[in-house]
Amino acid sequence: MNVRTTINTSLAHEAELNKERAAGVGRTARTLEVHLAKCAELIEEFCLASPVRRAGILKEHAIARAEAKKWQWYLMVQREAIGVWDHEPLERLYPLPPELK
Repeated sequence: MNVRTTINTSLAHEAELNKERAAGVGRTARTLEVHLAKCAELIEEFCLASPVRRAGILKEHAIARAEAKKWQWYLMVQREAIGVWDHEPLERLYPLPPELK
């Protein structure tokens, strides 16, 4: 195997790894988006709900927010694993909703 073939093979492997890394980050981001959307739905529902229903919504929102927080952390860990340490853009793009009270 000559040097050119070795380099091309290495570049192809690196490209494949980068594709997999990007796909993993994308899957995590989409899961985070689902949990954030659920939180937004519950906030809207809370505003329109009767006082009796609000207690249940508070519990549901707390669970959805905890899941969103967990998936935001997963996304941060994945980004750090590929060398992206600045999480401020991530927190701006995927802000956690406030806790409902």
